[in-house]
Amino acid sequence: MKSNKYIVSILFIVLILAAKAFAQNEGVQLGSSLNQLRQAPQGGFFDYSDPQAVNIKVAVWGWVKYPGRYVIPSYSSINDLISYAGGPTDAARMENIRLMRLNKDSSQS
Repeated sequence: MKSNKYIVSILFIVLILAAKAFAQNEGVQLGSSLNQLRQAPQGGFFDYSDPQAVNIKVAVWGWVKYPGRYVIPSYSSINDLISYAGGPTDAARMENIRLMRLNKDSSQS
C-alpha cells in the first residue's frame, strides 16, 4: 500500500513540473485573455537608408501609425520621417512635435 502512495506522489510531482514547463511560453500569463495575445507590440525597427548617402538613426514615438527606430538618409525632412512612420493618427497634435538630439554623454539637447 505504501508503494501506491509513493507512485501517486511521484506522478503528482511530475504533473506539476510538466504544467510549469508548458506554462512558461513567452508573453503568456495565467489568466490573460486571447485578445491580449493578439495585440502587436508597439515599436519596431525600420530601415529606409540610402546606400549612396549618409544615413542617421532616429526614433519616432507618439501618435504615429508605426512608432519605433528608423534609419533614414540625412537629407530627409520631418515630413518625410512622419510619412515613413505611417503618418499621424487622428489623436495627434501636430503643433506639439518635439525634436531632441542625444549628445555623446547621453544628455539631450
